[in-house]
Order: sequence, then C-alpha cells, then structure tokens
Amino acid sequence: MGWYERVVFRRAMDRVIGRPGVRAERTAALAPARGRILEVGIGTGLNLDAYPDGVAAVTALAIESELDARAVARAARRRIDVQLVTGDATRMPFEDGSFDTAVCTFLLCSVNDGAATVRELHRVLRRGGRLLFLEHVARRTRGKRFLQYVLEPLSRVVSCGCSLVRDSVSTICDNGFQVDQLVDQDLPAMMWPHRRVVRGVASKVAP
Repeated sequence: MGWYERVVFRRAMDRVIGRPGVRAERTAALAPARGRILEVGIGTGLNLDAYPDGVAAVTALAIESELDARAVARAARRRIDVQLVTGDATRMPFEDGSFDTAVCTFLLCSVNDGAATVRELHRVLRRGGRLLFLEHVARRTRGKRFLQYVLEPLSRVVSCGCSLVRDSVSTICDNGFQVDQLVDQDLPAMMWPHRRVVRGVASKVAP
C-alpha cells in the first residue's frame, strides 16, 4: 500500500464514510452479525463501532500486514478482538465453511474481481451462513449513470481503484447467494457519485 492510499485516501474516506448518516447504515447493516465473523477489507475499522454489543471477536482479511492505527483504537474502545489475516479476497486462506457471518462494506466497488470475491465469501461461509453488505452502486437513471461513467477513470485514480458503476447486488445473486433483505436508497450523506447505496442480508445457497 502506497503513501497516498495510506495517508491521504484513508484519512479522507474515514471522514466521508464515517459521517453520521453512513454510520447509521453501517449499524443497520451489521445488526444481524452473529457467530464467527469474517470482515473483508477492514480499513480504518469504521465497522468496529457498528457491530452489535454481543460481538466480541472478528477475523479481518486485508492485503496489509498490520491493522491501521485507527482500527486498533476502535477495536480497543469496543473491546473487540480483531485477528488480522493477510490475504487476497479472491483466494482467501480459510477452509470451507469457516464462518457464520461475512461482512463487506464499500468493498465490492474496489476489488479487481467482484465475482471471484463473492464466490470466496460463499465458500468460506458455513451452510446457512449470511453475507451482510453495504455498497455504493451505479445510479438508476440513464443520465446520472452516464455521468458516473464519465467520472469513472478519475475515480479509479483518485479513489484507489474504486468503481462508480458496479452492480453489486447482481454480483452477489449470480455467485451463490440469495438476497433476503435489501434496502436500495439514495443516501444524502454520501458524495453525489456514490449516493446510491444498497444494504442487505444474503444467505448462502447450497450448490
């Protein structure tokens, strides 16, 4: 991870997606978290403040070898034991059926291969396990979506690979999950290009 992503981008994102309106969506998204929990892409640990009170431990998969200092502080404040595992989201270093709950928030917009990531989430969840997700996606109307496509190259550079035009719900449904709960809304707390946000619960469908 380069200096720009570590120092500039993460600091900016911590402010933008740490706003109260987004924080409320995180809390709603993570309310069903139970059992052994995997969070992919923990970043600065914004989700740690949003887990329900019963959560005492989280396994975090990330490309970096050390937790961000902000994540360490948030884990300590919530008394959540975070076990960091370094690895690639498309080739997770876990056995099949290792987790009860998987969490991805503002992740599928940035991974190189969203389908492969979701397939891995499906693999490492136990039978009946659930995926909790919160993602920004392509806008509904043609005009707004066109502007997102115009801004897409700049977003990829400035936002460290973040795509504005992903269809993450389809990616989840096409790779082994059934979406049981879905909230699809324009969230004013987000910046305009990222304002359409989907939040939901998906259950693992047996192959």
